[in-house]
Amino acid sequence: MMKKLKNFWFVLVCIPFVMTSSTAYADTAIHLQNATDMVTGFTFDSSLEKGLIYCNPKGLQKQSMTFDANLSMEWISRYGSITFNQWGQDLPYAGMNEKGLCIIRIPEVSSVSISDFSISSLQWIQYHLDQYATIDEILKQPFIKPSFSHFEPMHYMLSDPSNTIIIVEFNDHETKIHSTLNNTLPWPVLTEIPYADGVVTMENPPSPSKESKTPTDRFVKMALQLSEWDRDSQNSLYLRAFDMLLNAASGETKWNVLFHLNERNVYFRTFSHDRIKIISLSAVDFSCEEPIRYWSVETQEVGNISDLFRNKSAKPDASWESIHLFSFNSMLENQFSLPDMQKITQFPYAYECSMDTVATDGDRLQSYALWWIAITAILAAFLFIVKGIKNYQKSTKNKQKIEGSQQPKKLYKNYKKSSKKKQKGKP
Repeated sequence: MMKKLKNFWFVLVCIPFVMTSSTAYADTAIHLQNATDMVTGFTFDSSLEKGLIYCNPKGLQKQSMTFDANLSMEWISRYGSITFNQWGQDLPYAGMNEKGLCIIRIPEVSSVSISDFSISSLQWIQYHLDQYATIDEILKQPFIKPSFSHFEPMHYMLSDPSNTIIIVEFNDHETKIHSTLNNTLPWPVLTEIPYADGVVTMENPPSPSKESKTPTDRFVKMALQLSEWDRDSQNSLYLRAFDMLLNAASGETKWNVLFHLNERNVYFRTFSHDRIKIISLSAVDFSCEEPIRYWSVETQEVGNISDLFRNKSAKPDASWESIHLFSFNSMLENQFSLPDMQKITQFPYAYECSMDTVATDGDRLQSYALWWIAITAILAAFLFIVKGIKNYQKSTKNKQKIEGSQQPKKLYKNYKKSSKKKQKGKP
């Protein structure tokens, strides 16, 4: 059957995922919060630990990664983001942008077969991280249906710092949205089963064994642990979230990743290097005037690695990134031809930087507010000075009047004194 597949992208991506993700692996996404903070995280299961972390800049003029004459989308990235990828730039499994919007994909065991749309299911993630600051902004626009002919069927968990969470699922006929805004998302958990199936299961939840890793059992385990979490607890939120993801892990779990939405920090660890690494988005320069930077998920460094990212090569040939991708393909027994791999590595080099067009409505409002505050402060200071001068002048005039009104009295007293002295001096 595989020999009959002519679509390059289908061959490029579906075969690796059938071999590495869909059959035995168990990805899980959760959202956890306490009184002040919130984190969204996921486990990633694969036969290979390899992956790349990208610093995706704002200001890039982009287009969707299509390889035929069909419809193609174009946009300019408004926000920078950090994403976790295996197939190179703009094809993330998960990420968070500088405004705290987080998106995670989880494979879905369904018969979803949407195809022939203008954007692939992984680049769908990058598009929304590029374009939107909040879920509210996303919900105000018609949802773009991604193509699943390039990658396996999947559904998405989205969250933002307002503690809004939605789960988006697609099929051939409709888009399903489960949201905390309308109380249709009681459990902030996502596994491979359709979300509605997990909610129904929780109406009369089973007691899954500790060893069970089925999608339904993992949904139940995570939902029960979330219900037991004390939001007023003073314990570390991200350490608790890591513990929960550990309970959801299977024998093929390669990454655990947490996105701290309030602090704009990313925490992650891998199977081979389980000490926690941190990326601070506040320490990243997302200007497209700088080279795109990336780093390996398999890094052995610990602590804050925000300054370890290396610049992407100015040319795709023989770059460290290309070597990684070709090595990844080789480990999958060279599923893809040399021209195919070159297309993946070369496509993002067509993007152009346009920093003068990336000011968002929020940025403009913030800029206007700052200017208004500055102008108001200057006017207030000017009026204060003017009023001070007037008060000084007024007080000076009053003093002069008082001194002037007292002058005749002084003269009269002096006259009386001198008169008395003269009278005493007479015989």
